[in-house]
Amino acid sequence: MCATVLVPAKSADAITESGKPLSKAPGVKFLRMDGDRPVLEVEAGSYRFASGMGRSR
Repeated sequence: MCATVLVPAKSADAITESGKPLSKAPGVKFLRMDGDRPVLEVEAGSYRFASGMGRSR
């Protein structure tokens, strides 16, 4: 089972999962950019993404 995740970030290179670059994160695949948001496909599991964009208010 997979899910699609959009992360606010300037690029996919700016995102980490549990402190690792996306390219090294098991179960995570970069699909495309949707405007200013990278679109990721993730396998079932728990993930902690960071993009350096800060929290929305």
